[in-house]
Amino acid sequence: MKSKIFLGIIALTLGMSTLSTPTFVHADTSSELSKQIIDWPPGFGNTSYPSYTGGVNKFSFVIYDNWRQPGFIETPRNCKDILDPKCADYASKIRSQPWGLTYNLPMCEISQPELACIESFEIGSNGIFSKVSQIGSVNGLVWPENKKYGVPLSGKPSLWKDTSTDDPRVGYVLGVHQSLQGSYLKSTPLNSMLNIQVARYVVLPKSGIPANIPSSPTTTSVSRKPYCAWQDLNQCAYKLPFLPNTSFKVIIHVSNQMTGWFYGRMKNSSLKVEPISPKLNKLSVESEPISIPFFAATVDCKDAPQFKCNTGFSVSSGVPINFPLDPIVTALHDQAIVDVPSWSLTSYSQSPKAKCKFSSTSIAGLVTSNATTFSGQPPVMENSMLTYKLSALHLDKNGEVFKGQYELQLDSSLAKCLWNLKTQKPKAEVSITSESGKSEVATSTFAAINGFFRLQANGFTFSNPTIAVKLS
Repeated sequence: MKSKIFLGIIALTLGMSTLSTPTFVHADTSSELSKQIIDWPPGFGNTSYPSYTGGVNKFSFVIYDNWRQPGFIETPRNCKDILDPKCADYASKIRSQPWGLTYNLPMCEISQPELACIESFEIGSNGIFSKVSQIGSVNGLVWPENKKYGVPLSGKPSLWKDTSTDDPRVGYVLGVHQSLQGSYLKSTPLNSMLNIQVARYVVLPKSGIPANIPSSPTTTSVSRKPYCAWQDLNQCAYKLPFLPNTSFKVIIHVSNQMTGWFYGRMKNSSLKVEPISPKLNKLSVESEPISIPFFAATVDCKDAPQFKCNTGFSVSSGVPINFPLDPIVTALHDQAIVDVPSWSLTSYSQSPKAKCKFSSTSIAGLVTSNATTFSGQPPVMENSMLTYKLSALHLDKNGEVFKGQYELQLDSSLAKCLWNLKTQKPKAEVSITSESGKSEVATSTFAAINGFFRLQANGFTFSNPTIAVKLS
């Protein structure tokens, strides 16, 4: 029996459900669209991948039995809302027991003042943005606002028209979800995570879709199952590539507790943050999607002794990790097997302690990259340099040298505090160093936009570069 170790799965499941709207019928699985489907992530044997949103539309509210009690196993109770007796009755006995939930933000027109919501979604081409029509939403569990415990009104992932085609099966799905933590003793929960994702899809029957992941010596035991951005009974919304020269703009209202660091799967991004009430900020994110090289393989333990396994393990790639890929590069032949188009923005769960405090009317910063994996924490200050680590295999799916992209956006007030800057137009120093200590060559640009300093570095190579930035 092989032990399973996962580096993390980049899963664009924007709320799974058993029903969805609108409904599509008589889909042609032999069409050109079916040939474009991105069949990722892969499955290893009987492994099943959970919804990235934690099953938002199946259950939403969770409380843990024996929370942090010595000698006891913490057991989750999944409930439809905070008043569900399954959780409420247990919490009435232990009032300090914490709860947690993940919910989809509603559209602002159906929300209440002072609640987080989605203001708009726009699609751009060559820098010109236009609002698009919402054609439906992914059905699932929702609940009303509960002011006593600070539980917000929830919504559903929204479906939007793809104006490039008249095919009603093709569209975009936008999911904006947030995690909260609180207790039955307090009325003000803690905002712990925010995620925004966009995917382009086509609705087809679940059966009869070919797997598009190429085979290789490292993927012989990888099996694939249909993967859906969202699903409806016997139909699946399969993920499609984004159209060329396409960009997206999402505007949301979000708690001004969300002031830390974010990481993104996007490029040429532009942020704008402005206060709109004592509790809310308006966050505008405008950027292009990015293509990420991923891998999947079954690795023999002798090729990765650091993992201390007995026989072998399956590995796939995607979300942040805190270690490099070196232990498995040999087994993977240092080459990615698939490129996955992505557009997402996610808050780091924790930001490093620093002498400079974050403003409640902005966010600390954003890091984005096309690297396969990246640091599990925000950039850290080392020797007056703000450093960040990336990892990827040296070659892309075509066997060509993979060229990296990195973008840092830093709140200008925070930057001035970090480096004690006196000038309004600082200079940027960029250092890209390989794990062996060799300096990498890259092109870089630096600009001040919407209260952020934005630095871009492109053209460096992998496997494990460290990027350091200093302003003066």
